Amino acid sequence: QDGVECGLTIQQQLNLRPFAKIIELKPMYGMFLIHTTIAEVLNRLWCVHEVDEALLAGIEIFGAIDTNRWTEKQFDKMVDTVYTRNAICQGQDREMLTNLIQERGGFDRLDEKAVEVRKQAKADLLAALS
Repeated sequence: QDGVECGLTIQQQLNLRPFAKIIELKPMYGMFLIHTTIAEVLNRLWCVHEVDEALLAGIEIFGAIDTNRWTEKQFDKMVDTVYTRNAICQGQDREMLTNLIQERGGFDRLDEKAVEVRKQAKADLLAALS
């Protein structure tokens, strides 16, 4: 429950497919996967799910980084290390999202896309630093 009287339960909200509905609007500038030096975005299964929805909808995905925070050495540590199947979330959500991702082709394709996005972001970082 979201705490609002007569509000939707969390499950009712999820059944509305909010991420998919936004992504299905085909955002003009694609989707940005924001990389920070504080947390790994793809350690959250809901973020992995958003990438999955973007791939399904044919939305272009870009990596976004803060060139004032990242160094080439820091970025090198995470460019090729993507294991979306290890992403975490609450129990019942994990089962639902994992099943959905598996039905659509599995985690390996999401790892490959994430590596591709990160390699392009690294190229952009190097260009910005030079």
